[in-house]
Amino acid sequence: MKRWEDSENYLGADYSDWFILYSRHRDSDLITQSNFDCIWNDLVKNFPDKVNETINRFYFGHWAVGWIGHIMIEQSEIDSDLWKYCTKIEWELKDYAVYDELDYTYREYEYAHNLWQDLSLREKIEYCKRAGESIFAARHNSFPDDLLEYLTVDA
Repeated sequence: MKRWEDSENYLGADYSDWFILYSRHRDSDLITQSNFDCIWNDLVKNFPDKVNETINRFYFGHWAVGWIGHIMIEQSEIDSDLWKYCTKIEWELKDYAVYDELDYTYREYEYAHNLWQDLSLREKIEYCKRAGESIFAARHNSFPDDLLEYLTVDA
């Protein structure tokens, strides 16, 4: 884990005794959003007595992306079960970028569904053509399964 570093532009509290486990920002993709929320929920479930004490979420304003959120672990937890657990999470994410496949898949489907609902008929037809689907599928309220990858490419 990387130690939080004070920035020349940051005027808030000093978090130099904290390490960053995972981060996200306002415009993060679905994988990052899912990972952040699932990691936090997992830590709350497994280490409830440490939450808001030696493990916490901190949010900072940012000029480019609006805000950045970090899940951070206090330095006092080095060599603890919490630290080992967090290190394991970090290593697992290096091997496979999705922390919770079910949560990510749900978010991906929900994103695609909402996008499909907001598209005009003409736009739906274009998606169907790109995916090799019948253009008549554009008339349905739900999108064909083959369109999922096309609808979530920018998610």
